[in-house]
Amino acid sequence: QWRGALHLLAEAWLHGPRPDATTFNAAISACDKGSQWQRTLQMLAEMPFRYVQPDVVTYNSTIAACGKGSCWTGAISLMMRMRESALQLGVTTYNAIASACEKGHQWAQALKAVSDMWQEGVAPNVVTRNAAISACEKGHAWEQALFLLASMRSVGLQPDIITYNATISACEKVGHWSAALHLLSCARRARLRTDAITSNAAISACEKGHEW
Repeated sequence: QWRGALHLLAEAWLHGPRPDATTFNAAISACDKGSQWQRTLQMLAEMPFRYVQPDVVTYNSTIAACGKGSCWTGAISLMMRMRESALQLGVTTYNAIASACEKGHQWAQALKAVSDMWQEGVAPNVVTRNAAISACEKGHAWEQALFLLASMRSVGLQPDIITYNATISACEKVGHWSAALHLLSCARRARLRTDAITSNAAISACEKGHEW
């Protein structure tokens, strides 16, 4: 109910109590859930003029909203502002960045986010990897997708069916049928419940590779 949240925020300025970061965060979160990413940016820009300091939650919600709106450049810009403000970027921030890059078909930026995490001592989780692999799939970067999957267990992460589906789809897009079938076999050996996405991607890879 983002309209209601904005109305309550306006009422608070008129009648009190004076809104603080928590109040803004609630309104921004409501706009994020309502796919109103431009309004989240407007509220973030308004906060300093209202003498309210944005915090990590503010930025995370706004970055997530930008991602849903396929505004990956806005998400990256907000991440840079967080660093300039000496705010701690955690796994939630980076997951939102990776997701924004995935939706914007920016696989190189998604991989950079994963690399930045390691450099800053933040361990990527399965959600991070899945977003980066999906970005590689959309960008036809199948080799990078395979590397991300292959390196997951070495850092203590267990690939899930989303991981396999995105990687199989990456192989399917370039007709790499042998890798797609191998991944399908790996998913089954891992006792993951394959679905129509898994099967369709593997079948399509065989079709593109003329392996009927």
